[in-house]
Amino acid sequence: MRILLDTHTLIWALFDQKRLTDNGHELVMNPDNEVLVSIVSAWEIAVKQGLGRLAPPGDVNLAVERSGFEYLPIKPAHCDAYALLPHDGAHRDPFDRMLVVQAMAEGARLLSRDPALDRYGVERVW
Repeated sequence: MRILLDTHTLIWALFDQKRLTDNGHELVMNPDNEVLVSIVSAWEIAVKQGLGRLAPPGDVNLAVERSGFEYLPIKPAHCDAYALLPHDGAHRDPFDRMLVVQAMAEGARLLSRDPALDRYGVERVW
């Protein structure tokens, strides 16, 4: 199974696994699953660090490298799909919206605690 980590689940999977649900922990730790980390999450973390709103407890990129997770780039097809995602104003976070698009385009389940993402039809697990 392909699993795309939301940004908060990425940080928890790397540094604070007790914050994941039992199901989330099992999905991340199962060696049969392909765990994806969007470059969008790396960008979101950098933006929030630059604004002083986030201080991860370690080097995220080094931890991703050591974890065996795989980075997922933003592809032109993701950008095309992003433009088509309904924009009703209720969920305006561009990072979340791109993660939704990438999960759907890549046939991955999005590991996220955020039920607001369900509105887009993404297969969210938690």
